[in-house]
Amino acid sequence: MSVTVSIIIPVYNRSNYLHMTLESIRKQSICNNKYEVIVVDDGSEERIENVVKQYEKYFKIIFRSKEKNGFGAAAARNIGINNASGDILLFIDNGIILEENAIENHIQSHSLHYKSVILGYVYGFDSTNKEEQRIKQIVDNNITKDSIQIMEEEGLIDTRETMYQKYGDNLNNWIAPWSVCWSCHMSLEKNVIEKVGYFDESYSTWGGEDVDFALAMYVNCVHFILDRECKSIHYPHEKYINTISKEEFKKNNIKKKMYLLNKYPIYSVGKWCKYGMSKLNDCEVDKI
Repeated sequence: MSVTVSIIIPVYNRSNYLHMTLESIRKQSICNNKYEVIVVDDGSEERIENVVKQYEKYFKIIFRSKEKNGFGAAAARNIGINNASGDILLFIDNGIILEENAIENHIQSHSLHYKSVILGYVYGFDSTNKEEQRIKQIVDNNITKDSIQIMEEEGLIDTRETMYQKYGDNLNNWIAPWSVCWSCHMSLEKNVIEKVGYFDESYSTWGGEDVDFALAMYVNCVHFILDRECKSIHYPHEKYINTISKEEFKKNNIKKKMYLLNKYPIYSVGKWCKYGMSKLNDCEVDKI
C-alpha cells in the first residue's frame, strides 16, 4: 500500500531528541498507514539505528546512513527523497515535536495549494536559545498540545513571527518569501522537487542549503504557504554558531552569500547579501 506522506529526518547524534520526534509522529491523529518515516543518519557516533528499530512496530520506518563528510544535511535529505514513496514530502529536523494534527494538516494544505511549499509554525524556534531552560521545562512536563498553548501564552513563538506580523501571512505578497523557508519543518510535493531540483550538496558547513533550496523553488514559481495549523515545537539544542569562532562563522557566511548570488543573480538575493533578512522585504519588487 502506498503512503501519502514521507517524513524525512536527517540525524546527526542526539538520539534522545530522535525519540521525542518519533514519539510525536507515533501520536499523530492520522492513520499510520498514510505515512512513512525515513531517518537518514549523517555519520553519527551514536547508534541511531537502534532508536529507529524501536518504532518499526508503530509505523513504516526506513533507516539509511551515509559517511560523515562535513555538514551533510543536504545530502541526507536527498537520500530521503530518493527513498520516499509518498506524494508529499515532509521535512523536519531531529528534535522537532509535531502537534498531533500536524501531518493531517499538511495533507489538507496540499489539497488546497498546488505546487507549493507549506511552512509549518515552529514554537520555541530562535537562534539564541535565550529561553532554552524554560522551553525544556514546559515540554518535559506537558503533553505537546498543552506545551504549545503555554508557549503561545508566554510568547515563546516562532522567531519569524515578527516578519509575519510586519509583512502579513500571505508570503506570496512578499518580495522574498524564500527568506523564511527553513527546512526544520516544511513540506512540498515530490513531483515538484523532481522537476525543480534537489538540495545542493556542496554545502558542507551548517546553514545555507535550505535557503538555496527555497530559491530554486522561488525562481521556478513555486508558491510559499504559511500554515499556522501545522504546529510543532523546536526542542532547544546547542547552536552550531557557538561551536566555532566568530571569524570562521563570518567567513563561511560571506562565502555562502557569494555562492548564492552567483547561482541566483536576482535583485532580492543581492539585497539579502547587503541587508540580511530583517530588512530584505522592505526593498522593491523583485526583478527575476
